[in-house]
Amino acid sequence: MFEKIANAVHAYNQVSINAGEPYSNICLLDVVQKSSKEEIRELENRIHMRLPEELSTFYTGFGAIKNRNWNENNCLDIYSVKYLMEKLNDADKWSRTESLGIIDMIRLSWGNDRYELDEELSASMKNFLNNHCICFGLYRTDDNLESANYLYFDTYGRFGSVFYHQDDFEELLENHLLPMMEASPATQTLEELILEAFEIITELKMEEVSD
Repeated sequence: MFEKIANAVHAYNQVSINAGEPYSNICLLDVVQKSSKEEIRELENRIHMRLPEELSTFYTGFGAIKNRNWNENNCLDIYSVKYLMEKLNDADKWSRTESLGIIDMIRLSWGNDRYELDEELSASMKNFLNNHCICFGLYRTDDNLESANYLYFDTYGRFGSVFYHQDDFEELLENHLLPMMEASPATQTLEELILEAFEIITELKMEEVSD
């Protein structure tokens, strides 16, 4: 069922392995432990929402995808159920997320310190987006942690991504957040979304290791 995604992980890692050190050690993605149905139910109870069946099946049948810490460019994380629960329950306010909503998860990825999300967005807008778009991962391209593409699902069980660069809040607002208030732009399956991300980051990783 997950053969295409498994092949994409292997192809991505093979780029760095073929390039040798230091890439072959630090620029890799790891497939981490599968989640149980009980763990998924616990998460769903915590967020008061059912995960799309495709994502639940991914967690129980495949696992999650974890980027190695020093792999800062052209990389991907599909957060594990365990990680998401840990972030919801973290005692440290700088490491804790209030929800898995897209706004809260964007904020979390910046150490809970993106002032424009609070200054430029109304409380009602943040609540709507957090309740209708649930983030479960991200991928980064080649700009040294200055941006990310946030992976989410909507209340219809469709999947999509939101791009945000730290120096261009207006692009996030005009091209993503405001349209999302009118109608969900998510149109992909989980597999389509993940394979699209891998196509982008694998090509960029090939360019990175050849420089």
